Amino acid sequence: MAKLITKEQLRACLERTADSIAEVAGAAAEAIEEVSESMTGATANTPGTAGRVPTPAAGDNSKFLRGDGTWATPAGGGSSDIDYMFRQSNTQYSEGDIAFLPSLPTGWFLVSECNGVTANSNLVITTPTIDDEVADGTVTWVIRKMANSTESGVTVLPGAPTVQGVLTYNRASQSPQWSGYDSALLTMGGTYAATDVGTYTATFKPTKFALWAGEDEETFTCEERSVDWEIVKAQSTIEVSSTAVSLSTDNLATTVSVNYDGDGELTVESANPSSTTATLENGVLTLTYVYGGDTTVIISATEGCNYLAPASVTINVTAPQTINPNFGQNTPGQIQAAAASGAASSLWSVGDKIGIHLNGTFDACTVDDTYYAFIIGFDHNKDVESGGGHNMHMQFGKTAEGVDICFRTVKMNSSNTNSNGWEGSLCRSTYCPAFLQAMPAEWQAVITECTKYTGNKGGTANAASEVTATQDKVWPLAEWEVFGVRTYANSAEKNYQEQYEYYANGNSKVKYYHNSTGSAGGWWLRSPNSGPGAHFCSVNTGGSSYTNNASSSRGFAPGFQIS
Repeated sequence: MAKLITKEQLRACLERTADSIAEVAGAAAEAIEEVSESMTGATANTPGTAGRVPTPAAGDNSKFLRGDGTWATPAGGGSSDIDYMFRQSNTQYSEGDIAFLPSLPTGWFLVSECNGVTANSNLVITTPTIDDEVADGTVTWVIRKMANSTESGVTVLPGAPTVQGVLTYNRASQSPQWSGYDSALLTMGGTYAATDVGTYTATFKPTKFALWAGEDEETFTCEERSVDWEIVKAQSTIEVSSTAVSLSTDNLATTVSVNYDGDGELTVESANPSSTTATLENGVLTLTYVYGGDTTVIISATEGCNYLAPASVTINVTAPQTINPNFGQNTPGQIQAAAASGAASSLWSVGDKIGIHLNGTFDACTVDDTYYAFIIGFDHNKDVESGGGHNMHMQFGKTAEGVDICFRTVKMNSSNTNSNGWEGSLCRSTYCPAFLQAMPAEWQAVITECTKYTGNKGGTANAASEVTATQDKVWPLAEWEVFGVRTYANSAEKNYQEQYEYYANGNSKVKYYHNSTGSAGGWWLRSPNSGPGAHFCSVNTGGSSYTNNASSSRGFAPGFQIS
């Protein structure tokens, strides 16, 4: 670190000119003439004697007379702060250290340009010139002059420059505006120009024409000083060509230009994807009509490296609705469109119901009234049952008031046998098709075949190979599909089945007869009992898994698929 020099020390050093030293030397010569004998120096064991002081040689001006009768350099800088500021022989100096030389003109001094050790001899500069470099051992001095001397010299600076204002990112390289910076007095280094947001450090070192004033304003130094400066994030914006658009079945899509000037992640979100979808690519927002319904599309962006997050932009979409969020208010065609597209689950909920007028006879049951089918699952087991495509599964039935019902009644077979399983049952071959025919034509048109796996051997078989697939439009549910556990069915059925969400959610499995809603009725499942060869699985009046003889009359609660 550079040595500190007080103003008082500077004044004292400057007063010690060559003339004043000459006067001191003349007075000393007169005194010497009055002494006839030279002094004898003391040793560690012998005292010295008084006498004439040894004559100091040139360059001994900053030395002192020791007790042994020799002129010597003070250890640790001498007996006074002023003496220490004069250049010393064989002494370590650091870059930026300041020293005085009595032979220099008033106001002139030396500044070390490097770390090193001075020569072990006096330094003599015969013709000093401002800014000259002088070799002294391994130290290189440069000659400088104080600003208050009669010629142009060193300027004392109060402190490092400061940054004016705030720099905001603008995609271009920028440099701060510095207050207190003069290129003639300070050399700038470090990072003084940048493009991206961040904090940077510039450095300032006095040139040969300047010194720093110390913090207490009583000292001078010339070390390099650092100043931090920064570029802050700019505010980004999102601009769109329109904030209101209209879509319809006659205008299925439209585009909006999007201009984003930031560097964050730009996202777009439709508040109701079943109404309108939104995609953004290369500055073009595409809005596509799905099933309609007024909605909003929001464009937003995150904060980036150089930009703050912008205010989000909302686009209002007007789109006449073709799909009603009230499930019961839609046509079969609308329901199929939503189910097939996968939008059904965002429009409706498991358990939602719709009235369907049934008119027909299946086994002992004749109906001519409106009963309600309800949603039991979206995309149910779709990889197995609908080839991976979207689907919606429904089941009969409920009353308008929401009472769970089954139709009274049907048999699984005309005799007590399950030997042909579900595939060869009377219920599958006769009663399920009759039930489908009892439904309105527009409903029959949207019900699709579903791949159902069931134990199709029956009897006492419980082998995995007995579980095979059938293609059905109407079917009773299986034991696993209702309960999610296996009790009586072939133990391999569950490998191909999933429990329906409606029953997994804990809804009641108890059903009442359609023509006597005060009376609970057991209802058939399509799973053959893997034990007794005369039984199929069922749900009893308490809602538990059970079995009954195949020729027994039980409630009928069929399911179907729309996809």
